[in-house]
Amino acid sequence: MTVARLPRRVTIVGDSVGKMLVRNAPADAKQTFTMVDGAIEGCGIVDGSMRSSSHQRRSFAGCENWPQRWAATVTATHAEVALVSIGAWDVFDLVRDGVTLQFGTPASDTYLLGQIRSGVAALEGAGVQVGLLEVPCYRPVDGGGLKALPERGDDARTQHLNVLLRQVASENLGRVFFISGPQEYCTDPKVATDLNERWDGVHYYKPGALRVWNTITPEVLAIPVPG
Repeated sequence: MTVARLPRRVTIVGDSVGKMLVRNAPADAKQTFTMVDGAIEGCGIVDGSMRSSSHQRRSFAGCENWPQRWAATVTATHAEVALVSIGAWDVFDLVRDGVTLQFGTPASDTYLLGQIRSGVAALEGAGVQVGLLEVPCYRPVDGGGLKALPERGDDARTQHLNVLLRQVASENLGRVFFISGPQEYCTDPKVATDLNERWDGVHYYKPGALRVWNTITPEVLAIPVPG
């Protein structure tokens, strides 16, 4: 077995959940990885505008060219691995060009697969290996001035997005890897609803980031990189 050279250079791309993984990462993880926050606040992999059953609406104007922005960041930071953390904005019904795209339908799957593939292609073009981080079960609550969005707490939606991520990983063996996160967020209600772990049931605070990094570190180190 090849031993990974440490610290491994990892840039996290995706949304603000990924930002919290960097900001609140434990000291051990910061010694194992030279980690850089390349995530884009408020942007997943979708465009148009989201529609929530809670009647909240949000446009993704300003998120354009996110694949190129991901690639530019990993290039600038000389990353060996790009860790993709998405999901918080990608489980909603969308309105694109006046047409509603309902999550979970074949049309939505085709669209989301295309978006994931675009992000992966941009990262591969930048010369890095890619880890697709499993979307956890969210338990959203109001917090930090943000209103809970019920679709995030729909495990069928988050798990369906994971199916799509796994599919893209399977299409790119040796270059793209599905990274399994902590299962307790789906299996242990005490952990999943602990606001010390995720202050709004979505974004990680220090105990949550510790749990994630403890879980994923062996998987990220197992990704083969040149050199």
